[in-house]
Amino acid sequence: MLDTEKVVAKANKWLENEANDPMDIEDVQMYLGRIDKNPDSPRVETWVKAIHQIVKGTRLTITLTEGQNQEILGFANMLNEVFEALPELSVPRDRTPENVLAKVTDAMIASIKAGSQ
Repeated sequence: MLDTEKVVAKANKWLENEANDPMDIEDVQMYLGRIDKNPDSPRVETWVKAIHQIVKGTRLTITLTEGQNQEILGFANMLNEVFEALPELSVPRDRTPENVLAKVTDAMIASIKAGSQ
């Protein structure tokens, strides 16, 4: 089942592109109007699928806030410190606390061995 909010957001972004086929634009606007007027209709899912079929190639643009950029920088710095301290560390595919602990332990042992040689 498609997420109505995501498809509507993608459709609105798609409508901003003037290079789209005018017939498709009319269809998307019609379906969006129906969804807006009848959000509880049992046909909403059908309309969302129709919109999705037309606009599925459209990518949404995400713009990060200054706070989000700072948070990303903090995470990157933390990860960099960890990988500098444990150069042999590998990230497990299944990231459970137990698997991460095992990988950190292996990396610490490898680091100790490398330092003693």
